[in-house]
Amino acid sequence: MQSKTRIPFKVDSPISRHRASTRRGFTLVEMIAVLSTLLLLGIAATTMLANVADIGLQHRRAMEERSAVLRFAETFRDDVGGSIDVVLLDDAWLLRVVQPNEVVEYGWNRSSRELSRVARLRNDRGEAETISSTVRFPLTDRTDPRVEIEDSRVRVVLREPGRDGAWIVEANR
Repeated sequence: MQSKTRIPFKVDSPISRHRASTRRGFTLVEMIAVLSTLLLLGIAATTMLANVADIGLQHRRAMEERSAVLRFAETFRDDVGGSIDVVLLDDAWLLRVVQPNEVVEYGWNRSSRELSRVARLRNDRGEAETISSTVRFPLTDRTDPRVEIEDSRVRVVLREPGRDGAWIVEANR
């Protein structure tokens, strides 16, 4: 059996030059260009995703505020509609609604930025004593509530500074 011997070709030979010129591959500059393009696309996608998440969060907060205001409006109208007297206390944002069987106090907590409703049962002498229920209505950070009492109408205006429009809740006694 005859063995075949391979003859090594020289690096300078025309065959090696031909293989080097037709070899498929990427240069370092091409790799850096592709990676930097991918990096820019990744940054743009991350920024867009963060903006979409922020819009979703704003929408959720707006829906929560709307829900809280609607719950407040329904409860407030029920309380004022069956009231004997409505009094706004000057020392704080505290609205007292006196009903035949209970006294309901609506208060604005500036630190937690929420309206609260505390109902107390009245005793035989007509004084409020035992807490029967507590409800909280969380609003946005910048809400500035005002109360207006006219004859038989009570109006609560929930306005945010710098924002057009406001939530206005009216109730008749």
